[in-house]
Amino acid sequence: MERDIDTDRTFDRDPNLNLDRKEIKHSTTSGEGSNFLGTSGEDIELKGDIVVTLSEVEILINIQPKRTKMTGGPTFRLQKRLAADVMDCGKGRVWFDPAELSEIAQASSRNSIRKLVKSGIIIRKPITSRSRYNWRVRREAKQKGRHMGIGKRFGTMNARNPVRLQWLNRMRVERKLLKKYRDNGKIDKSLYRELYLKVKGNVFKSKRQLMEHVFKAKAELIREQRIQEQLKIKKEKQEKIRVKRAEKSESKKKKVIDQAEKAAQQQKKE
Repeated sequence: MERDIDTDRTFDRDPNLNLDRKEIKHSTTSGEGSNFLGTSGEDIELKGDIVVTLSEVEILINIQPKRTKMTGGPTFRLQKRLAADVMDCGKGRVWFDPAELSEIAQASSRNSIRKLVKSGIIIRKPITSRSRYNWRVRREAKQKGRHMGIGKRFGTMNARNPVRLQWLNRMRVERKLLKKYRDNGKIDKSLYRELYLKVKGNVFKSKRQLMEHVFKAKAELIREQRIQEQLKIKKEKQEKIRVKRAEKSESKKKKVIDQAEKAAQQQKKE
């Protein structure tokens, strides 16, 4: 006959009844050699002479013993509170020497806690600061363009980088460059005023374009100066040639006049 088994009861009462599945052994009858682990309801033999049905064994195997919570031992709540008050810090920064727990457990006053702090059994742990290394690595990656894709963006393009701020920054950079060139003597006042108005009129889209324009304007100015110098030299040369020709023609005229006067004087003498 099958007998009812209370699954809530513990099984420490019978040492022959083992709940481990490995301990369950098949047993055979003396004459037939048949296996008793057959259909449910048949009897199987465990260690010893205890006979139970297959359904009971399944229940016993599936039972998990209840876990009991470990209790007992000192909690050191009082000592932590007093130590935190004495050392003027939080409870999380209080450290107890694990080798001196019995002595710490006996301390129940501030004076005893002060003695333990003085002897080094209770220590105030240093403040743990959060490292900035990961932040710096992330910032360097963002400066290279990483972690800045479409999925990381919030806000419109004008909200993230306003056009007005772009204009202000560009004006400041270009005007600062013009002032630097004027102070260093690379451009004169007239060219400075001309380029300043062009910068205000949004002619140059970047500092590089302004620099290229300055170099070209300066080269053009130098070329014009050279051309003017060459024209001036050419004019002076032509003036010298004209003066020389005029002097030569005058000398010729003088010679002709002198010759005519000499001829007239000779004729008078004759």
